[in-house]
Amino acid sequence: MTSSLRISRTARASMAAAMLVALTGAAACRQDMHDGPRYKPLQASEIFPDNQSARPIIEGTVPRGFLKDDDVFYTGMLAGANCPHVSWVAFLAGTEPTQDCDIH
Repeated sequence: MTSSLRISRTARASMAAAMLVALTGAAACRQDMHDGPRYKPLQASEIFPDNQSARPIIEGTVPRGFLKDDDVFYTGMLAGANCPHVSWVAFLAGTEPTQDCDIH
């Protein structure tokens, strides 16, 4: 009975090769957005009347991560009487700011 459960080396090698081919084929099918239509930045396009693929940046736009609206948080100083944006910030003992905000 044990001899019927044995799988030959050739059969095992064939199964391993088939699994390798199947996994390689499955990985090659990941072309979701890789081949989709796109434009290079500022490349010519016929979509808009001015033939640009991108719209001009609106005046006054602040890039992500560059809006530093809370001066007290970004300077590490104590909020003065004229600071427009006062936030609550927790400090570890001994790390509290000692200088007053001199920006406002």
